[in-house]
Amino acid sequence: MAEAEAKMAEAEAILVGIKEARRTGCSRIIVEGDCLSVIEELRSRKRGRQDVFLVYDDIFLLCNSFESVVFSFVRRDYNRVAHALAHVNPWSLDRREWSNALPPYIDNIACRDLIEIV
Repeated sequence: MAEAEAKMAEAEAILVGIKEARRTGCSRIIVEGDCLSVIEELRSRKRGRQDVFLVYDDIFLLCNSFESVVFSFVRRDYNRVAHALAHVNPWSLDRREWSNALPPYIDNIACRDLIEIV
């Protein structure tokens, strides 16, 4: 995937996540991403002419809905749950939400991450 496509995919995923956080009534959020250039550009509120900056504008506008928004870079090695979730039927455009329990394979990945952190 070309760098521009990767940045656009990351920015669009962040936008969807922020919209969901607003929908659920969150007031303070931490946005984690493994694309360092996107996280740095969002932190600095960078502007530009590429298509990705149109998505950034939407993100910046939504950020005004929150008391606090922090953009945090997380290396891909420490982002295994997000990576696994991104591969859950990736060609489907429907919405997935788990309110009580995660699918067992995602739960196992999350538990392994917690064990490694501790």
